[in-house]
This record gives sequence, structure tokens and C-alpha cells, in this order.
Amino acid sequence: MVELALIFHGQISHPATTKLRNALCAMANGSNSNNKPCERLYLLMSSPGGNIEDGFSLYNLLRALPTELITVNMGQIASIASVPFLAGSRRYACENSYFHFHDFEWPFTSAHTMSKENLADTAQLLEVGRANKKAVLKARTSLTDSDFDTLKLLDDPLIKDSAFAKDKGIVHEVGMPTLKGIPIFNLDY
Repeated sequence: MVELALIFHGQISHPATTKLRNALCAMANGSNSNNKPCERLYLLMSSPGGNIEDGFSLYNLLRALPTELITVNMGQIASIASVPFLAGSRRYACENSYFHFHDFEWPFTSAHTMSKENLADTAQLLEVGRANKKAVLKARTSLTDSDFDTLKLLDDPLIKDSAFAKDKGIVHEVGMPTLKGIPIFNLDY
């Protein structure tokens, strides 16, 4: 079985996600030292979050890859980064890692003149992103509507440790999978 590990520590936004998607496609297509498609991929992640669209696009790509995906929280999985992290069929969190939840925001990189329609459109995009993230969290974890209401996971900023993540099914194991003998690549962007 061809197994590979890929380290990704960075924002869920361009250019980082472009480099990550290129590396994922290369591994899936067999562009590695064995020239065989990767059958099991360990994605070792730490991310402060980033762009909503990039997060969902990456999640869908990861779910579509013809390989078993194991994701590992190496430090921080924050904001939209939790969505691609949840694409893993097996998920780990290092003991001292954490997960950061909060509501979405929309960055404007420069001064803008906004119409009422533009503001409504932006608010709608944020609400759809929020609803989609909640749907992914509910589908891929044991989080319930009651948990969202009680914890205010997507309302107030909240940091939770690896024990919480295991208790709520965000991860299956606290610790690090054994990577002995598995080639490890660092994604540099």
C-alpha cells in the first residue's frame, strides 16, 4: 500500500490552498517516488482559518480523492479550517492541539462603496457559509443542535481542546498516528 504524509501549516486561502490542491492531485495521480497513486494520505494540519469558499472547495476535493484520508491537528484548527479537517475518514488531534470556533466574517481588502444590495448579498453569503459549516459539523461529528445552542459554537469565539474534540466526535483519537516508514512531505508556499 502506498502511504504518504503531507504537512500543511497555513491559511485556507490562496496561494496556500492552490499549492495544497496541486500536491493532493499529484499524490492521487501517482506523481511520487513510487509513481503509484497514494492509497492512504496523512494530512498533518495546523491552520488559523481563512477564506470560506476555499474551505468548502478544499473539503469537497478531499472527500472526492480516491484515497483514504487521515487528518491530524498538529496545533490549531481554527475557523473555516475545521471544514477541510473534517474531510478525514479518521481524524487525530495531538494532545496539546486545539480547535477554535467563531462566527464568519467577510474581509474587505480596501475601502468600498457598498449598496444595500451588496451588503445584503454579503450577509447572505455569510449566512450560507455558516449554515453549510454547521451541516458539515453535524454530519461528520456527534455535535447536536443542543450543543450548538449551549456552546454557541458559531456565535461566540470558543477554543476547545483535544479532549473536547474526542468527546464530540471531531476527532477519533487524541495522539499522533504512527508514521514510521511513511514518506513525509512538507508543503512550502
